[in-house]
Amino acid sequence: YIYLEHGAHWAIGALALILMVSIGVHVNELITGLIGIAFIGAAVFSSIRRNRDEDEPKQSATAEPVSVS
Repeated sequence: YIYLEHGAHWAIGALALILMVSIGVHVNELITGLIGIAFIGAAVFSSIRRNRDEDEPKQSATAEPVSVS
């Protein structure tokens, strides 16, 4: 999963921001958890999609049509 590390860093950054906001305002733990899971989930989904796209054979759009005689 190529993007998982990046997703984890984004989740840590979001959690740090929530920690700073929670100094003045109460932030529900459910919100905090869902934001972290959303970043990690998006990273896993993006990694899977990239791996799938990389495995598919690429067809050239400029390929000449084959004529049957």
